[in-house]
Amino acid sequence: MLNEKINKTICRLAILGGIILRVVQFLYRRSLTEGEAPLAMNIIERSFNGLTKTLDYNQAAPIGFLMVEKLFTLMLGTGEIALRLFPLIAGIAALYLFYRLVKQTTDDTAVVFAMILFAVCDHIIYFTSEVKPYSTDVALTLIITLLGYSIIKSKSSVNLKYLLIFSFIAAISFWFSFPAVFIWLGIMSIIFYQLIKKQITWYTLIISAVIPAMSIFLYYLISLRFIANQGSLVNVWQSAFMPLPPRSFADIKWFLFVPLRMFKFPAGFSVYELTLALMCFLTGFIAYIKEKKSILAVLLLPILITMLASGFKIYPFEGRLLLFLTPALLMIISQGLSHIYKSLRSKSMIAAYALLMIFFLYPVGSAAYRLIKPRAPEELRPGLLYILEHQQTDDIIYVYYASENAFKYYTYQLRSIPEHIIGIESRNYWPAYYQDLAKLRGKKRVWVIMSHIARTFGVDEEKLFLAYLDELGQQQKYIQFPGAAVFLYDMSVPINQPILQTPLR
Repeated sequence: MLNEKINKTICRLAILGGIILRVVQFLYRRSLTEGEAPLAMNIIERSFNGLTKTLDYNQAAPIGFLMVEKLFTLMLGTGEIALRLFPLIAGIAALYLFYRLVKQTTDDTAVVFAMILFAVCDHIIYFTSEVKPYSTDVALTLIITLLGYSIIKSKSSVNLKYLLIFSFIAAISFWFSFPAVFIWLGIMSIIFYQLIKKQITWYTLIISAVIPAMSIFLYYLISLRFIANQGSLVNVWQSAFMPLPPRSFADIKWFLFVPLRMFKFPAGFSVYELTLALMCFLTGFIAYIKEKKSILAVLLLPILITMLASGFKIYPFEGRLLLFLTPALLMIISQGLSHIYKSLRSKSMIAAYALLMIFFLYPVGSAAYRLIKPRAPEELRPGLLYILEHQQTDDIIYVYYASENAFKYYTYQLRSIPEHIIGIESRNYWPAYYQDLAKLRGKKRVWVIMSHIARTFGVDEEKLFLAYLDELGQQQKYIQFPGAAVFLYDMSVPINQPILQTPLR
């Protein structure tokens, strides 16, 4: 496709573009989501020692990640910038690490394709500025894979020095990333197989495994056993665990549809190029089997181990928790795209370039759009600031139940805790919301603030609350923000008789 010099230039531009996209999203300083805020409050409220215990607000995160986050907040404050700096650093490092890996494991054309896809991947960009360990998961996955593959590809006897470095890095990574152990297990199984084939002495095998094994055992004693006992976390992710063994047709469908969902989230392909991405994945899979079986094993074994772990309810196989597997998917897809492109190019250059246009138009165009309008899913902060700027004496704030943690974080940041009421959660019995809001009757000015709004449990709860509030009082203001809303109601005199009917969905 392109000569070596042009390939390198495109890859460098992809890395530069990827850095710009990640920094722009980071500097946009969107509001913390209801997912980030509770973890942020744990980091802020607890000491270093306290972070080794079971976290509050039904949260779990690797100790190493929490310690670095705590250190950054002590040095830089507790704002969004400080909390998201570590994920940003990991996200930028991942661009270079991914380049190093694809250069060794894909052909020259696939390297270019893979770098573009990785640089513009919407979910990787977004989670690079989230107070969660998903970005560090990706970076550590790439580090472990790079080190492991350097051992696997060696034609001569295994260098004990490199094996020890690999083991030490893997052992440390477990404290910063939960899924790092799946990457290590996948790669280590390949290394063990090769070592046995090369008739390496048993002490080499033992040394290479004992350090990470001791690290996992120590981590389990200190932290993981407490997380394993958090039944609420298991309940939250129940649908994300592989049915083992499958007992119904619905269980069988899990094996068909859940792995396919990875192409959309976290890999980031839209419905427009999803079929083509799947075709490229299958083509890349076949190409690796024919040409580089060891690379395919390195890329796929961690995915299979993660699925198996989900079957034992150890790790959910779902969405953002699988972000660390995105590099493997993109590499296989890029290898397949390279083969299809070269095959088309030999017959028609127009068809070959049309293929690339179809494949890259949406992801690249979407990334360019995010330079103008970065993702901001739950903008509670500007809504709260608006209330604080316009509130009057005796005003009361009703906080939507799913906004509680973000509200708590921002009132802490603003050093202002206005009079407020936390609403109830009642997704299975909607009239309870009406009854909860009805307690505010007689109040002249009631602010209602909502973010992280439930819209997929049979009803849009923003519309539901508005319908109930219109029965209880008179709307004074209604201001929408991305993923959030603020209402002001006069509840001193109800406008209509209450009608507890099912709202429009």
